[in-house]
Parts: sequence; structure tokens; C-alpha cells
Amino acid sequence: MSPDANSPPETAPRILVVDDAPTVQHFLRLALAEGGYRQVELVGTVADAQVALEREFDLAFIDKNLGDGDGFAVAREVRRRWPHAARIMMTADQSVETAIRALEEDIYA
Repeated sequence: MSPDANSPPETAPRILVVDDAPTVQHFLRLALAEGGYRQVELVGTVADAQVALEREFDLAFIDKNLGDGDGFAVAREVRRRWPHAARIMMTADQSVETAIRALEEDIYA
């Protein structure tokens, strides 16, 4: 899914970042831009993610603990709407339970 500088915008990978921490959003946007990814949408709530998911995404970075809900619920909704999309769960939680849950739901963690 690496970006191709010659790809028209409509075929470039679309990435969704769902995180309520502005600094995480900022640094992910910078890192993705550095890698050539320009179709990045940033949202900070489950509610905003639901609106964003009306559009198709190829990859979603999702914070496990959002101020208005559960990141796993967002990840399930991404899978329901866009089954081809890869999902990456971001969290400071290092528990075995969280890792197992992510694996069971086919989410990279």
C-alpha cells in the first residue's frame, strides 16, 4: 500500500487517524506525510469517526481509549464498512488481555 507519487489522488491510499490527543494526530500526520501519504483524515472522537467512515479508507489508526467511547467499537465499524481496510490499534495499555482482544478482532496492535 505504499504511495506512488504518480498516482492520482483518487487512487492514493486513504488513511483515517482516530485519536483524541492532538499531539498524536500531529505526529502521525507528519510521519505519514514524510512517507508520502497525503490522503490522511484526522478525527478525535467516536462520533467524528462515524461521520468520517461514510468515506472509504484503506487504513485506520485507532486509539483504544477515546474520550467518548471505545476504539474497538470504531475498529469493528471500519471492518464492517470497509472490510479490506487494515486496522491498527494504538494504546499505552500493555496488558495481555488487550493484545489478545486485538488479535481476536484481527486488529494490529
